[in-house]
Amino acid sequence: NPPPPQPRPGDPNPYLDPMVPSQLKEMVDRYKNHLSATIVPWLGTPYLWGGELRGAGTDCSGFTRGVFREGFEVQLPRVSRDQFRYGRSVPRNELQPGDLVFFDTANSGHVTHVGVYAGNGQFAHASTGKGVVYADIDARWCKDVFRGARRVLAYPAPGMR
Repeated sequence: NPPPPQPRPGDPNPYLDPMVPSQLKEMVDRYKNHLSATIVPWLGTPYLWGGELRGAGTDCSGFTRGVFREGFEVQLPRVSRDQFRYGRSVPRNELQPGDLVFFDTANSGHVTHVGVYAGNGQFAHASTGKGVVYADIDARWCKDVFRGARRVLAYPAPGMR
């Protein structure tokens, strides 16, 4: 089953109708599987600042932009600081597959890096040293520089699960 239709700019209600827990679990599993199938072809793509081509070279925001465009037909802004303004804020302890996760790796006071949460404590991102890889969201470096998460996929409205 494909994931449900995604919200578009200007939609009056970007959330899905309420769901019972079994429906939510099924939806999370569908998102997770679809997201994984979209990320796998990107794995190993070398890091290239300003790039956004699977297999040829990408930076972090080019990677997230490509994943959402290819997998969900969602057009994200090009740079991480603009992606940080997209969707709605989500607490770290409520991350779901497909949530964007943001970091300030330069300790500069603003977002400098983005990845996509894949579930089970893992997120995918374009590492400057390793290219596109999965990483542990609970790794020390992540905890120290984590700055927030944004939900751009259609999940049930808060309090409706």
